[in-house]
Amino acid sequence: MDGVTPEFKKTMDEYEAFFDEYVEYMKNMKSKNSLGAAVDYVQMLDKYNKYMKELDEMDESKMTKEDHKYFLDTMNRISKKLIDVS
Repeated sequence: MDGVTPEFKKTMDEYEAFFDEYVEYMKNMKSKNSLGAAVDYVQMLDKYNKYMKELDEMDESKMTKEDHKYFLDTMNRISKKLIDVS
């Protein structure tokens, strides 16, 4: 995407990829035994916390207009995926 800072785009793309993985986990959760699902869930929480820490540490004052737009677009796509799986 033109004008989006490459490092920012990489972080947001990884964040969205995590949610793609989470959505697949949610879809497949019914077919797993409870122990397997619990282990997967703990791993998901670890990844989620990692990405949240990265997002919290971003300096928003250094984000370009395009970065802000890409952030909103990414969050909207993630929200739609989560709504679709619920």
